[in-house]
Amino acid sequence: MIPETSRHSRKNWLIFNSMGLLIIFTASALASFAPYQWWHFQRFWYTVLGTALITCYICFGIKNSRLEEKVLISFCIWLIISRILNRDWFLSQDGMAVFDIALSCMFLTVCMILPDDKRKTVLDAFAVVSILIYTFGAIIGIYTAITGNVIPNPLYESDMCSMSDNRLYIFDNNANTSGCWMFVCIFFLVYLFFRYKNPAVRVLAVLTALTDYTALALTASRSSMLGCSICLAMLSAMLAFKFLKIKKTGYKVLTLIAALCIAGPLSYMGFSGARHLTGIAAVNYTESNKAENVYAEESSCRPALSAEYLSSYVELSGNSDESSSSESDDIFKDNRGFNDSGRIPIYKAGLLSLKDDPVRLFRGCLREKIMSTALPYLDREYAHMHNSYLQVLHFTGIPGFLLVIAFTVMLLIHAVKLFFSDSTKADMAVKSLVLFLPGFFIYNMLETSMFAYQDFRSISLFLIAGAVIAYSYDICPTGEKNSKI
Repeated sequence: MIPETSRHSRKNWLIFNSMGLLIIFTASALASFAPYQWWHFQRFWYTVLGTALITCYICFGIKNSRLEEKVLISFCIWLIISRILNRDWFLSQDGMAVFDIALSCMFLTVCMILPDDKRKTVLDAFAVVSILIYTFGAIIGIYTAITGNVIPNPLYESDMCSMSDNRLYIFDNNANTSGCWMFVCIFFLVYLFFRYKNPAVRVLAVLTALTDYTALALTASRSSMLGCSICLAMLSAMLAFKFLKIKKTGYKVLTLIAALCIAGPLSYMGFSGARHLTGIAAVNYTESNKAENVYAEESSCRPALSAEYLSSYVELSGNSDESSSSESDDIFKDNRGFNDSGRIPIYKAGLLSLKDDPVRLFRGCLREKIMSTALPYLDREYAHMHNSYLQVLHFTGIPGFLLVIAFTVMLLIHAVKLFFSDSTKADMAVKSLVLFLPGFFIYNMLETSMFAYQDFRSISLFLIAGAVIAYSYDICPTGEKNSKI
Protein backbone atom coordinates (compact mmCIF):
# COMPACT_ATOMS: atom_id res chain seq x y z
CA MET A 1 0.00 0.00 0.00
CA ILE A 2 1.38 3.41 -1.01
CA PRO A 3 1.80 5.82 1.95
CA GLU A 4 -0.41 8.92 1.85
CA THR A 5 2.60 11.26 1.75
CA SER A 6 4.07 9.40 -1.24
CA ARG A 7 0.73 9.47 -3.05
CA HIS A 8 0.42 13.21 -2.40
CA SER A 9 3.99 13.85 -3.59
CA ARG A 10 3.38 11.89 -6.78
CA LYS A 11 0.16 13.82 -7.46
CA ASN A 12 2.01 17.11 -7.06
CA TRP A 13 4.73 15.83 -9.41
CA LEU A 14 2.18 14.92 -12.09
CA ILE A 15 0.78 18.45 -11.95
CA PHE A 16 4.23 20.05 -11.97
CA ASN A 17 5.44 17.88 -14.85
CA SER A 18 2.41 18.72 -16.99
CA MET A 19 2.43 22.44 -16.24
CA GLY A 20 6.20 22.82 -16.50
CA LEU A 21 6.38 21.09 -19.89
CA LEU A 22 3.35 23.06 -21.12
CA ILE A 23 5.16 26.30 -20.22
CA ILE A 24 8.26 25.21 -22.14
CA PHE A 25 6.08 24.05 -25.04
CA THR A 26 4.34 27.44 -25.18
CA ALA A 27 7.62 29.32 -24.90
CA SER A 28 9.13 27.22 -27.71
CA ALA A 29 6.18 28.08 -29.94
CA LEU A 30 6.34 31.77 -29.08
CA ALA A 31 10.07 31.69 -29.80
CA SER A 32 9.14 31.35 -33.48
CA PHE A 33 8.35 35.07 -33.68
CA ALA A 34 9.87 36.35 -30.42
CA PRO A 35 13.43 34.98 -30.41
CA TYR A 36 14.78 37.85 -28.29
CA GLN A 37 12.24 37.14 -25.54
CA TRP A 38 12.94 33.40 -25.84
CA TRP A 39 16.65 34.12 -25.37
CA HIS A 40 15.91 35.86 -22.06
CA PHE A 41 13.59 33.05 -20.98
CA GLN A 42 16.18 30.46 -21.94
CA ARG A 43 19.00 32.11 -20.00
CA PHE A 44 17.33 31.48 -16.67
CA TRP A 45 13.79 30.08 -16.49
CA TYR A 46 14.26 27.43 -19.18
CA THR A 47 17.35 26.06 -17.48
CA VAL A 48 15.90 26.18 -13.97
CA LEU A 49 12.52 24.73 -14.94
CA GLY A 50 14.09 22.08 -17.18
CA THR A 51 16.53 21.00 -14.47
CA ALA A 52 13.68 20.77 -11.94
CA LEU A 53 11.58 18.68 -14.34
CA ILE A 54 14.41 16.23 -15.06
CA THR A 55 15.29 15.99 -11.34
CA CYS A 56 11.67 15.29 -10.35
CA TYR A 57 11.40 12.63 -13.04
CA ILE A 58 14.51 10.91 -11.67
CA CYS A 59 13.03 11.03 -8.16
CA PHE A 60 9.42 10.07 -8.89
CA GLY A 61 9.17 8.56 -12.37
CA ILE A 62 12.26 6.66 -13.42
CA LYS A 63 11.51 3.71 -11.12
CA ASN A 64 8.25 2.95 -12.94
CA SER A 65 9.45 3.91 -16.41
CA ARG A 66 8.47 1.90 -19.47
CA LEU A 67 10.95 0.31 -21.86
CA GLU A 68 10.58 3.18 -24.35
CA GLU A 69 11.50 5.68 -21.65
CA LYS A 70 14.51 3.57 -20.67
CA VAL A 71 15.72 3.59 -24.28
CA LEU A 72 15.57 7.39 -24.34
CA ILE A 73 17.30 7.58 -20.95
CA SER A 74 20.04 5.32 -22.33
CA PHE A 75 20.34 7.57 -25.37
CA CYS A 76 20.78 10.65 -23.17
CA ILE A 77 23.36 8.87 -21.01
CA TRP A 78 25.28 7.76 -24.10
CA LEU A 79 25.09 11.32 -25.39
CA ILE A 80 26.96 12.46 -22.26
CA ILE A 81 29.49 9.62 -22.55
CA SER A 82 30.13 10.37 -26.21
CA ARG A 83 30.80 14.05 -25.33
CA ILE A 84 33.39 12.92 -22.81
CA LEU A 85 34.95 10.55 -25.37
CA ASN A 86 35.24 13.58 -27.65
CA ARG A 87 37.20 15.34 -24.90
CA ASP A 88 34.42 17.64 -23.87
CA TRP A 89 35.23 16.56 -20.32
CA PHE A 90 32.94 18.97 -18.49
CA LEU A 91 30.34 19.42 -21.26
CA SER A 92 31.54 22.98 -21.73
CA GLN A 93 30.93 22.82 -25.48
CA ASP A 94 27.93 20.52 -25.92
CA GLY A 95 26.41 20.76 -22.46
CA MET A 96 23.47 22.85 -23.61
CA ALA A 97 22.89 20.56 -26.59
CA VAL A 98 22.70 17.54 -24.28
CA PHE A 99 20.33 19.40 -21.96
CA ASP A 100 18.09 20.43 -24.87
CA ILE A 101 17.82 16.90 -26.22
CA ALA A 102 17.19 15.43 -22.76
CA LEU A 103 14.44 17.99 -22.15
CA SER A 104 12.91 17.21 -25.55
CA CYS A 105 12.78 13.53 -24.57
CA MET A 106 11.03 14.55 -21.35
CA PHE A 107 7.92 15.37 -23.40
CA LEU A 108 7.43 11.62 -23.85
CA THR A 109 6.39 11.54 -20.19
CA VAL A 110 3.54 14.08 -20.50
CA CYS A 111 0.97 11.43 -21.45
CA MET A 112 2.71 8.29 -20.23
CA ILE A 113 2.49 9.15 -16.52
CA LEU A 114 -1.10 10.44 -16.56
CA PRO A 115 -4.38 8.51 -16.31
CA ASP A 116 -6.67 8.59 -19.34
CA ASP A 117 -8.97 11.43 -18.22
CA LYS A 118 -6.09 13.75 -17.26
CA ARG A 119 -4.17 12.76 -20.37
CA LYS A 120 -6.87 14.03 -22.72
CA THR A 121 -7.24 17.29 -20.82
CA VAL A 122 -3.51 17.98 -20.99
CA LEU A 123 -3.40 17.06 -24.69
CA ASP A 124 -6.22 19.55 -25.28
CA ALA A 125 -4.13 22.29 -23.69
CA PHE A 126 -1.09 21.51 -25.85
CA ALA A 127 -3.29 21.38 -28.95
CA VAL A 128 -4.95 24.74 -28.25
CA VAL A 129 -1.60 26.47 -27.63
CA SER A 130 -0.24 25.18 -30.95
CA ILE A 131 -3.33 26.06 -32.93
CA LEU A 132 -3.69 29.59 -31.55
CA ILE A 133 -0.08 30.58 -32.15
CA TYR A 134 0.54 29.02 -35.54
CA THR A 135 -2.88 29.58 -37.08
CA PHE A 136 -2.34 33.25 -36.25
CA GLY A 137 0.84 32.97 -38.34
CA ALA A 138 -1.03 31.13 -41.10
CA ILE A 139 -3.65 33.90 -41.37
CA ILE A 140 -1.01 36.61 -41.56
CA GLY A 141 0.92 34.54 -44.11
CA ILE A 142 -2.10 34.09 -46.40
CA TYR A 143 -2.87 37.81 -46.06
CA THR A 144 0.71 38.67 -47.06
CA ALA A 145 0.61 36.25 -50.02
CA ILE A 146 -2.64 37.73 -51.37
CA THR A 147 -2.13 41.44 -50.69
CA GLY A 148 1.65 41.74 -50.66
CA ASN A 149 1.40 43.82 -47.49
CA VAL A 150 4.27 42.79 -45.25
CA ILE A 151 3.55 43.26 -41.53
CA PRO A 152 6.61 44.14 -39.41
CA ASN A 153 7.22 42.03 -36.32
CA PRO A 154 6.81 44.34 -33.30
CA LEU A 155 8.90 41.99 -31.12
CA TYR A 156 11.87 41.50 -33.43
CA GLU A 157 13.62 43.17 -36.35
CA SER A 158 11.97 41.08 -39.05
CA ASP A 159 8.65 40.57 -40.79
CA MET A 160 5.81 38.51 -39.40
CA CYS A 161 5.54 36.64 -42.71
CA SER A 162 7.00 37.05 -46.19
CA MET A 163 7.10 35.43 -49.62
CA SER A 164 10.37 34.45 -51.25
CA ASP A 165 10.75 32.32 -54.39
CA ASN A 166 6.96 31.80 -54.27
CA ARG A 167 7.24 30.22 -50.83
CA LEU A 168 5.71 31.41 -47.57
CA TYR A 169 7.98 32.08 -44.61
CA ILE A 170 5.80 32.17 -41.48
CA PHE A 171 7.19 34.34 -38.70
CA ASP A 172 10.12 34.81 -41.09
CA ASN A 173 11.32 31.26 -40.41
CA ASN A 174 12.45 28.69 -42.97
CA ALA A 175 9.61 27.58 -45.28
CA ASN A 176 10.18 23.88 -44.47
CA THR A 177 10.01 24.59 -40.75
CA SER A 178 6.87 26.67 -41.33
CA GLY A 179 5.33 23.76 -43.23
CA CYS A 180 5.96 21.41 -40.31
CA TRP A 181 4.18 23.82 -37.96
CA MET A 182 1.15 23.82 -40.22
CA PHE A 183 1.17 20.02 -40.40
CA VAL A 184 1.16 19.78 -36.60
CA CYS A 185 -1.74 22.24 -36.33
CA ILE A 186 -3.81 20.38 -38.95
CA PHE A 187 -3.64 17.11 -37.06
CA PHE A 188 -4.16 18.70 -33.65
CA LEU A 189 -7.37 20.03 -35.22
CA VAL A 190 -8.24 16.53 -36.47
CA TYR A 191 -7.75 15.29 -32.90
CA LEU A 192 -10.00 18.04 -31.47
CA PHE A 193 -12.62 17.41 -34.17
CA PHE A 194 -13.05 13.82 -32.99
CA ARG A 195 -12.54 14.71 -29.35
CA TYR A 196 -15.53 17.08 -29.19
CA LYS A 197 -18.93 16.47 -30.76
CA ASN A 198 -20.15 20.06 -30.45
CA PRO A 199 -21.12 21.19 -34.02
CA ALA A 200 -19.72 24.70 -33.48
CA VAL A 201 -16.37 23.29 -32.36
CA ARG A 202 -16.26 20.95 -35.34
CA VAL A 203 -17.10 23.68 -37.88
CA LEU A 204 -14.43 25.92 -36.36
CA ALA A 205 -11.92 23.04 -36.45
CA VAL A 206 -12.62 22.37 -40.15
CA LEU A 207 -12.31 26.05 -41.13
CA THR A 208 -9.10 26.44 -39.14
CA ALA A 209 -7.67 23.26 -40.66
CA LEU A 210 -8.41 24.58 -44.17
CA THR A 211 -6.58 27.80 -43.28
CA ASP A 212 -3.54 25.85 -42.08
CA TYR A 213 -3.76 23.56 -45.13
CA THR A 214 -3.62 26.63 -47.41
CA ALA A 215 -0.67 28.05 -45.50
CA LEU A 216 1.10 24.68 -45.74
CA ALA A 217 0.51 24.72 -49.49
CA LEU A 218 2.05 28.19 -49.73
CA THR A 219 5.19 27.09 -47.88
CA ALA A 220 5.67 24.52 -50.68
CA SER A 221 7.44 22.29 -48.15
CA ARG A 222 7.39 19.00 -50.02
CA SER A 223 8.40 16.94 -46.98
CA SER A 224 5.51 18.32 -44.90
CA MET A 225 3.04 18.16 -47.80
CA LEU A 226 3.98 14.55 -48.54
CA GLY A 227 3.71 13.62 -44.87
CA CYS A 228 0.39 15.43 -44.56
CA SER A 229 -1.00 13.71 -47.66
CA ILE A 230 -0.09 10.25 -46.39
CA CYS A 231 -1.60 11.05 -43.00
CA LEU A 232 -4.81 12.32 -44.61
CA ALA A 233 -4.98 9.11 -46.62
CA MET A 234 -4.63 7.16 -43.38
CA LEU A 235 -7.42 9.29 -41.94
CA SER A 236 -9.69 8.31 -44.84
CA ALA A 237 -8.84 4.65 -44.19
CA MET A 238 -9.62 5.10 -40.51
CA LEU A 239 -13.02 6.57 -41.40
CA ALA A 240 -13.64 3.62 -43.74
CA PHE A 241 -12.88 1.19 -40.88
CA LYS A 242 -15.51 2.91 -38.76
CA PHE A 243 -18.35 3.57 -41.19
CA LEU A 244 -17.95 0.42 -43.30
CA LYS A 245 -17.54 -1.61 -40.10
CA ILE A 246 -14.39 -3.35 -41.34
CA LYS A 247 -13.20 -5.74 -38.62
CA LYS A 248 -10.72 -8.17 -40.14
CA THR A 249 -7.12 -7.03 -40.17
CA GLY A 250 -6.53 -8.25 -43.73
CA TYR A 251 -9.38 -6.13 -45.06
CA LYS A 252 -8.15 -3.18 -43.04
CA VAL A 253 -4.71 -3.47 -44.63
CA LEU A 254 -6.24 -3.59 -48.12
CA THR A 255 -8.38 -0.56 -47.30
CA LEU A 256 -5.32 1.31 -46.07
CA ILE A 257 -3.37 0.48 -49.23
CA ALA A 258 -6.28 1.65 -51.39
CA ALA A 259 -6.52 4.89 -49.39
CA LEU A 260 -2.79 5.54 -49.77
CA CYS A 261 -3.03 4.96 -53.52
CA ILE A 262 -6.14 7.10 -54.07
CA ALA A 263 -6.57 9.62 -51.26
CA GLY A 264 -2.82 10.22 -50.88
CA PRO A 265 -2.22 11.62 -54.41
CA LEU A 266 -5.51 13.55 -54.29
CA SER A 267 -4.48 15.18 -51.01
CA TYR A 268 -1.11 16.15 -52.47
CA MET A 269 -2.78 17.56 -55.60
CA GLY A 270 -4.97 19.61 -53.30
CA PHE A 271 -1.94 21.66 -52.30
CA SER A 272 -1.47 22.73 -55.92
CA GLY A 273 -5.14 23.69 -56.01
CA ALA A 274 -4.77 25.75 -52.84
CA ARG A 275 -1.75 27.60 -54.26
CA HIS A 276 -3.64 28.17 -57.54
CA LEU A 277 -6.68 29.63 -55.78
CA THR A 278 -4.46 31.86 -53.66
CA GLY A 279 -2.75 33.05 -56.83
CA ILE A 280 -6.11 33.93 -58.37
CA ALA A 281 -7.02 35.85 -55.21
CA ALA A 282 -3.70 37.73 -55.35
CA VAL A 283 -4.17 38.70 -59.01
CA ASN A 284 -7.79 39.74 -58.41
CA TYR A 285 -6.74 41.81 -55.42
CA THR A 286 -4.15 43.64 -57.51
CA GLU A 287 -6.56 44.20 -60.37
CA SER A 288 -9.43 45.40 -58.19
CA ASN A 289 -7.31 47.82 -56.20
CA LYS A 290 -5.45 49.20 -59.24
CA ALA A 291 -2.57 49.93 -56.96
CA GLU A 292 0.81 50.45 -58.55
CA ASN A 293 2.64 49.91 -55.29
CA VAL A 294 1.00 46.60 -54.33
CA TYR A 295 3.74 44.07 -53.62
CA ALA A 296 6.34 46.79 -54.14
CA GLU A 297 7.25 47.16 -50.49
CA GLU A 298 10.48 45.40 -49.71
CA SER A 299 10.70 43.05 -46.76
CA SER A 300 13.57 43.82 -44.42
CA CYS A 301 14.74 40.23 -44.93
CA ARG A 302 13.34 39.13 -48.27
CA PRO A 303 11.86 41.07 -51.19
CA ALA A 304 8.13 40.83 -51.75
CA LEU A 305 6.80 40.16 -55.24
CA SER A 306 6.82 43.29 -57.38
CA ALA A 307 3.78 45.12 -58.77
CA GLU A 308 5.11 44.67 -62.31
CA TYR A 309 5.30 40.90 -61.76
CA LEU A 310 1.65 40.68 -60.78
CA SER A 311 0.56 43.22 -63.40
CA SER A 312 1.94 40.97 -66.14
CA TYR A 313 -0.30 38.17 -64.89
CA VAL A 314 -3.31 40.51 -64.78
CA GLU A 315 -2.65 41.55 -68.37
CA LEU A 316 -2.28 37.94 -69.50
CA SER A 317 -5.47 37.06 -67.68
CA GLY A 318 -7.40 39.73 -69.57
CA ASN A 319 -6.02 38.91 -73.03
CA SER A 320 -6.07 35.12 -73.13
CA ASP A 321 -8.57 32.33 -73.27
CA GLU A 322 -9.88 30.51 -70.21
CA SER A 323 -7.21 27.80 -70.13
CA SER A 324 -4.28 30.17 -70.47
CA SER A 325 -5.94 32.47 -67.93
CA SER A 326 -6.04 29.62 -65.47
CA GLU A 327 -2.35 28.97 -66.04
CA SER A 328 -1.37 32.65 -65.78
CA ASP A 329 -3.16 33.03 -62.45
CA ASP A 330 -1.02 30.25 -60.94
CA ILE A 331 1.61 32.70 -59.66
CA PHE A 332 2.53 30.49 -56.69
CA LYS A 333 3.15 27.37 -58.76
CA ASP A 334 5.98 25.17 -57.50
CA ASN A 335 8.07 24.02 -60.48
CA ARG A 336 10.65 21.99 -58.55
CA GLY A 337 8.95 18.66 -59.25
CA PHE A 338 11.07 15.80 -57.92
CA ASN A 339 14.23 17.89 -57.71
CA ASP A 340 16.16 16.75 -54.64
CA SER A 341 17.23 20.32 -53.73
CA GLY A 342 20.75 19.09 -53.03
CA ARG A 343 19.79 16.45 -50.47
CA ILE A 344 21.10 13.37 -52.32
CA PRO A 345 24.65 14.82 -52.51
CA ILE A 346 24.40 15.60 -48.77
CA TYR A 347 23.40 12.01 -47.97
CA LYS A 348 26.21 10.62 -50.14
CA ALA A 349 28.70 12.96 -48.53
CA GLY A 350 27.41 12.08 -45.06
CA LEU A 351 28.06 8.38 -45.65
CA LEU A 352 31.26 8.64 -47.68
CA SER A 353 32.85 11.06 -45.22
CA LEU A 354 32.67 8.52 -42.40
CA LYS A 355 35.72 6.79 -43.86
CA ASP A 356 37.72 9.97 -43.27
CA ASP A 357 36.95 9.83 -39.55
CA PRO A 358 36.00 6.20 -38.78
CA VAL A 359 36.28 6.67 -35.01
CA ARG A 360 33.20 8.85 -35.33
CA LEU A 361 31.19 5.64 -35.86
CA PHE A 362 31.89 4.74 -32.24
CA ARG A 363 32.09 7.98 -30.28
CA GLY A 364 30.26 10.43 -32.54
CA CYS A 365 31.50 14.00 -32.64
CA LEU A 366 30.85 17.43 -31.18
CA ARG A 367 27.85 19.27 -32.57
CA GLU A 368 29.88 21.97 -34.32
CA LYS A 369 31.86 19.29 -36.18
CA ILE A 370 28.95 17.23 -37.54
CA MET A 371 29.28 18.64 -41.06
CA SER A 372 33.06 19.06 -41.00
CA THR A 373 33.87 15.78 -42.76
CA ALA A 374 31.04 16.08 -45.29
CA LEU A 375 31.67 19.64 -46.48
CA PRO A 376 34.74 18.76 -48.60
CA TYR A 377 32.48 16.50 -50.69
CA LEU A 378 29.90 19.25 -51.27
CA ASP A 379 29.88 22.27 -53.56
CA ARG A 380 28.31 24.54 -50.91
CA GLU A 381 28.00 24.75 -47.15
CA TYR A 382 25.04 23.16 -45.35
CA ALA A 383 24.09 23.55 -41.70
CA HIS A 384 23.02 19.94 -41.12
CA MET A 385 22.54 16.54 -42.79
CA HIS A 386 18.87 17.11 -43.75
CA ASN A 387 18.11 13.69 -42.28
CA SER A 388 17.65 13.15 -38.56
CA TYR A 389 19.00 9.59 -38.55
CA LEU A 390 22.13 10.53 -40.49
CA GLN A 391 22.56 13.50 -38.15
CA VAL A 392 22.32 11.20 -35.12
CA LEU A 393 24.80 8.75 -36.66
CA HIS A 394 27.42 11.49 -36.97
CA PHE A 395 26.57 13.12 -33.66
CA THR A 396 26.42 10.03 -31.42
CA GLY A 397 27.96 7.21 -33.46
CA ILE A 398 26.51 3.73 -33.96
CA PRO A 399 25.52 3.20 -30.26
CA GLY A 400 23.31 6.30 -30.27
CA PHE A 401 22.03 5.50 -33.74
CA LEU A 402 20.96 1.99 -32.68
CA LEU A 403 19.12 3.36 -29.64
CA VAL A 404 17.22 5.79 -31.89
CA ILE A 405 16.34 2.96 -34.28
CA ALA A 406 15.18 0.81 -31.36
CA PHE A 407 12.89 3.60 -30.12
CA THR A 408 11.53 4.13 -33.64
CA VAL A 409 10.72 0.42 -34.07
CA MET A 410 8.99 0.20 -30.70
CA LEU A 411 6.97 3.33 -31.47
CA LEU A 412 6.01 1.88 -34.86
CA ILE A 413 4.76 -1.32 -33.23
CA HIS A 414 2.62 0.65 -30.77
CA ALA A 415 1.25 2.83 -33.57
CA VAL A 416 0.25 -0.17 -35.72
CA LYS A 417 -1.43 -1.93 -32.78
CA LEU A 418 -3.40 1.19 -31.88
CA PHE A 419 -4.35 2.05 -35.46
CA PHE A 420 -5.78 -1.42 -36.16
CA SER A 421 -7.31 -1.94 -32.71
CA ASP A 422 -11.00 -2.84 -32.47
CA SER A 423 -11.25 -1.92 -28.81
CA THR A 424 -14.09 0.44 -27.91
CA LYS A 425 -11.54 2.47 -25.92
CA ALA A 426 -9.66 3.21 -29.14
CA ASP A 427 -12.06 5.89 -30.33
CA MET A 428 -11.45 8.16 -33.30
CA ALA A 429 -9.77 10.84 -31.17
CA VAL A 430 -7.29 8.34 -29.74
CA LYS A 431 -6.58 6.74 -33.11
CA SER A 432 -6.12 10.15 -34.74
CA LEU A 433 -2.96 10.61 -32.64
CA VAL A 434 -1.31 7.87 -34.70
CA LEU A 435 -1.77 10.05 -37.79
CA PHE A 436 0.91 12.47 -36.60
CA LEU A 437 3.70 9.92 -36.71
CA PRO A 438 4.10 9.12 -40.44
CA GLY A 439 4.21 12.84 -41.22
CA PHE A 440 6.78 13.51 -38.51
CA PHE A 441 9.06 10.70 -39.66
CA ILE A 442 8.76 11.60 -43.35
CA TYR A 443 9.66 15.17 -42.46
CA ASN A 444 12.68 13.99 -40.46
CA MET A 445 13.90 11.87 -43.35
CA LEU A 446 14.37 15.11 -45.31
CA GLU A 447 15.00 17.59 -42.49
CA THR A 448 16.70 17.53 -39.09
CA SER A 449 14.91 18.03 -35.78
CA MET A 450 14.31 14.67 -34.08
CA PHE A 451 16.93 13.71 -31.42
CA ALA A 452 19.02 16.67 -32.56
CA TYR A 453 17.48 19.91 -31.27
CA GLN A 454 14.97 21.30 -28.83
CA ASP A 455 12.29 23.18 -30.72
CA PHE A 456 8.55 22.98 -31.36
CA ARG A 457 8.99 20.25 -33.97
CA SER A 458 11.01 17.85 -31.82
CA ILE A 459 8.99 18.29 -28.63
CA SER A 460 5.72 17.86 -30.55
CA LEU A 461 7.00 14.53 -31.86
CA PHE A 462 7.86 13.24 -28.38
CA LEU A 463 4.58 14.55 -26.97
CA ILE A 464 2.53 12.61 -29.53
CA ALA A 465 4.81 9.56 -29.34
CA GLY A 466 4.19 9.42 -25.58
CA ALA A 467 0.44 9.63 -26.13
CA VAL A 468 0.47 6.80 -28.68
CA ILE A 469 2.62 4.58 -26.46
CA ALA A 470 0.46 5.29 -23.39
CA TYR A 471 -2.79 4.47 -25.20
CA SER A 472 -1.24 1.39 -26.76
CA TYR A 473 -0.32 0.04 -23.33
CA ASP A 474 -3.79 0.85 -21.97
CA ILE A 475 -5.83 -0.41 -24.91
CA CYS A 476 -3.68 -3.08 -26.55
CA PRO A 477 -1.79 -4.97 -23.83
CA THR A 478 1.00 -7.27 -24.99
CA GLY A 479 -0.38 -10.55 -26.30
CA GLU A 480 -3.87 -9.24 -26.91
CA LYS A 481 -5.35 -10.01 -30.29
CA ASN A 482 -7.81 -7.41 -31.46
CA SER A 483 -8.93 -8.93 -34.72
CA LYS A 484 -8.63 -11.91 -36.96
CA ILE A 485 -7.09 -12.18 -40.36
